[in-house]
Amino acid sequence: MSQVGAREAERLRLTREYETKWYLENENINYVALYQPRGKWSRMHLRPPGVPNGPDLWAENGIPHRVSVPGHTEEYIPFQRWMMRICRGWWQRVDGGNPAPHNPDLFDGINDQDHVNFFRVMEHRISVQRAHAKFTRWADSAQRRALTTEIADEGRAMGHANARRELVAFSLMGLTYKEDPNEFNNEMTEIARFVNSPAVREPFKEYWEDYLLLHQDTGNARWNTIQPALVDRTSPQITKIRKAVYGETMEERDRLQKKHWSHEDHAIRFIITLYKLGENQFTEAGIDAVDARDTWRSYFFSYVGSPDFHDRHWFGFSLLNLLMKSWQYNLVNPYREYSLCLIPALYNGFRPRTCQFPAVEVGRIDLSPYTRWVWQPDYRSTIDSTVAMSRGLISVDQKTELEEEESDRGLLDDGHSRRT
Repeated sequence: MSQVGAREAERLRLTREYETKWYLENENINYVALYQPRGKWSRMHLRPPGVPNGPDLWAENGIPHRVSVPGHTEEYIPFQRWMMRICRGWWQRVDGGNPAPHNPDLFDGINDQDHVNFFRVMEHRISVQRAHAKFTRWADSAQRRALTTEIADEGRAMGHANARRELVAFSLMGLTYKEDPNEFNNEMTEIARFVNSPAVREPFKEYWEDYLLLHQDTGNARWNTIQPALVDRTSPQITKIRKAVYGETMEERDRLQKKHWSHEDHAIRFIITLYKLGENQFTEAGIDAVDARDTWRSYFFSYVGSPDFHDRHWFGFSLLNLLMKSWQYNLVNPYREYSLCLIPALYNGFRPRTCQFPAVEVGRIDLSPYTRWVWQPDYRSTIDSTVAMSRGLISVDQKTELEEEESDRGLLDDGHSRRT
């Protein structure tokens, strides 16, 4: 068999393997000790015969095609099979105590209330990882289009004066921007003024000097790392650690130990200082939570934690990505007034040009059983994708992927087949 024929045979074999509905089959459980799984992503686009190649459900969401299993030789099995064979063999107390000893009786539907199965934990991680990935891609796509695509204003569903700024608004705050054209224009003018204020300029200057200038071709920082790191604002211990590592004010910059910081660390520092300065700025202007309600400022008074646009820190995360893209765009297409506005696409006079941005980064799902086990109901989006599509903010494919199930599995939460 030729090399081309062998590669095609392997592609078809793997395609059939990933197409197999492992969740609907009786896969034997391996009772193995906890270990550190490793994921592997296929370099081939795995699609059934006749379907065009493209991003697949796994790779585009940071979920591996295959996962390692313990043993003397390195062996990888399909992700869903790993879920069935390995994850169902691990139990742990809900309160975070030591892992419970394996008890085969528990797999007959008899589950002690104080224990949780790792299959459930992974199901929750999958739903959250997919949300982190999807909304990162949605915002990234909107910003790329706003900076590089000619967009006709005629025929827009909302009739806004500038469709480009609507894409920017969507990337920053989802569908919560004002629908009335006049109110929308006023809101975007307020955001443009805020971007030019010290609350944005000072944190971005630090980010630019400490990271972006040294990594000019960088992609976005990973939302699946940033959002969990910032979401807990109620624990005094976590708040203390976060303050010690990242600080809160611009004056603390010199004391921070940034030598081994990742991109996400620099992004978190930007978001924390942005929100601190923003809150101070609003307080000085006499703006409180009531005044900020139903506006972009509400993010600065919010306590919501969510993988999507509703999260308190989403505005800061997406604003940083827009600032970064605008700076990279200006390197290729210099704009003489860039330093005066930082984000030229916020203004009606902006004219797009071609620019190749780095690929979007969605991060990878956590496979480790040593990470804290969290089990909650699967994430369900409250973003109206039909409205977003009707306004030209997302494509049909993007709407479909939000609604696509991870599989058509027929399992209960603990990995048992559903009884009909």
